Amino acid sequence: MRSPNSLISSILLAALALAFSGLSFAGKPAAQGVQEQGSQPDPRQFGFPIPVPEPRLPDDADAFNPPWMEVGGKGPAIAEISRTAGAGEVVSMTGVDLDGRTGFEVFSQFPGAAQGVVTPLAPLTADATAATLLLPATLPSWSTYLIRPLRGDLEGRSFAINRTESWWIGPDAAAPGAIVSVYGRNLSRFNGTSQSYLYVKPAGAAGWYVKAISVNPFKVDFKVLALPPARYEVWVHNTHGGRFGWSGPLTLDVLSQSPWAAQDKKRIDARQFGAKGDGVTDDTAAILRAIDAAAATAPATLYFPAGIYLVTAPLVAPANVAWFGEGMNKTEIRLNRRIDQSMVVVDGDDTRFENLTLNANRNIAGKPLLALRSTKNTRLDSVRVDAWGVPAFDAQDTERLFVHASELIENGSFYGASRQVFFSDNRFSMTGYGESVVALWGGRDFAMTGNELVNADESRDDGHGIGRFFVAQAHFGSMRNLYFEKNISRNAAPHDCTKVDCNKGEQICFEIVGSKLKNDFVRASSNSVTFKSLSDLGDATPGGFDLVIVGGRGAGQHRHIASTDGSFVLLEQAWNVVPDRTSRFALAATASRAVIYDNTLDGRESYAEHDSDSTGVLLYGNVYDVVVDSNRISRMRHGMMTVALDSTR
Repeated sequence: MRSPNSLISSILLAALALAFSGLSFAGKPAAQGVQEQGSQPDPRQFGFPIPVPEPRLPDDADAFNPPWMEVGGKGPAIAEISRTAGAGEVVSMTGVDLDGRTGFEVFSQFPGAAQGVVTPLAPLTADATAATLLLPATLPSWSTYLIRPLRGDLEGRSFAINRTESWWIGPDAAAPGAIVSVYGRNLSRFNGTSQSYLYVKPAGAAGWYVKAISVNPFKVDFKVLALPPARYEVWVHNTHGGRFGWSGPLTLDVLSQSPWAAQDKKRIDARQFGAKGDGVTDDTAAILRAIDAAAATAPATLYFPAGIYLVTAPLVAPANVAWFGEGMNKTEIRLNRRIDQSMVVVDGDDTRFENLTLNANRNIAGKPLLALRSTKNTRLDSVRVDAWGVPAFDAQDTERLFVHASELIENGSFYGASRQVFFSDNRFSMTGYGESVVALWGGRDFAMTGNELVNADESRDDGHGIGRFFVAQAHFGSMRNLYFEKNISRNAAPHDCTKVDCNKGEQICFEIVGSKLKNDFVRASSNSVTFKSLSDLGDATPGGFDLVIVGGRGAGQHRHIASTDGSFVLLEQAWNVVPDRTSRFALAATASRAVIYDNTLDGRESYAEHDSDSTGVLLYGNVYDVVVDSNRISRMRHGMMTVALDSTR
């Protein structure tokens, strides 16, 4: 069993079947033998979803039969609470009427036991709006715990600790056979790395259990079944909590084929259009003719045999065309003339670059080597992007960008408010005191796994970065769903404070600032708030805004704004505690639901000599639901910093 040692950071502003006839599937059928429910409480009454129709639970799922029914009313209430904790650990919460007159009950059930146990608890610390509990060591060492507050005869709503939480899925559109990941929290049995269950189903119909091929507490990978093209629900169960243990549904669009599937059927050879690839001839005109031919017959592959292809003008990558070489050390497209534009502009969806080098040759004046604008399904696989001194990418509003097993030599790229962005097994070689590998100003669904961050050439001043993997700022609105795993940084920090601003060097950095206080509350419902005016909301941003309760009833809660109508705000998710006239609000762009897991973050040997801000993880400002777990952080001024801002004035 994996002992829970994660640091869960919730920064609180100013407060503490379809029956497909004739088709066979690899998954295990679950439509038959529906779970016996008897007189058990319905998880939906507690606010916990279940698949409909409800499948048989996995054979090794724990029984979980709480003896109480969920109630509402005027009793004490929990607004937010720690979501992960083991026996003998402390749980923190905010809420209403949580002071010393309020006690708590915890329901737990040992694996294999027919019945569970209710354990009464007094808080460790408590006031009207916050409390902490020490979970008894006598509880099951790792299980679902159901907690509720009690005050005399009044009972508050129950909350589950260690319940499966699936946050997002990526990619969210894929063909049969593709690998897809579910990201979240508490996804595995005992919060370990061996067991989790996935259940894929059409809406309103029975589905199939799908075998997980890789598991950790925060990400579970599976292979898409051979299903007809359609939209499917994906559910996850970590084996704890019985019928209360489901999380979902997430949405997966199963495609008939990969977006790049048909490109290999037609190959356009650049040499057939006059390209020499000899490192001497200007191949620009020939390559432009080859690009036009590939675009005219797309889907197609534009093939570059081994060689060095010199170009003197920007190239446009058309939709549904793959650029394919003999390997990043064999095929190179090299810019041989100074230009003030991007070397390659991606001008359509479903583009792919594979087995080649794109070399700006230090001939781009302040522009990114690759420019993407509002594109979908762009993939780089085994590509060297040599953008020394400039960004490798400018990828604003991009959807489904995949960069795998590639090398990016650059001074940092901008990804705006992009979504569904995946970096895996790449090497980032930083130059020109580059700010960060990734700058994200909004967006969602972003993952970095297995990447390496180094300085491109430490023998020269412009061969260093300043040590940042990732910087998030909320200029384009709220962002959410971010994942970092098994990334490695080497010698990453400001190297000379006489030459570079040493108030930098935070390797994974969230700088989320700015909010507008609202003091004109009119009324609220379970999923809405009405103010006198929303004129201070400002212009719409791609990521939108969150509404945060910073004081009074319900403090500590934040909800994303789904829509507005005049002075009426509709929320994506219901409040746990509905606010009232004592509540104080802030409109803010936030960052939420991020996991930083099993990374190795290394600063410089000189960290003690320089007054730099070298830090493993910085959470600054409006940041919520961040898990920092099992990382190795060394040779830095700070391992981790959290900074809460004053939003009460």
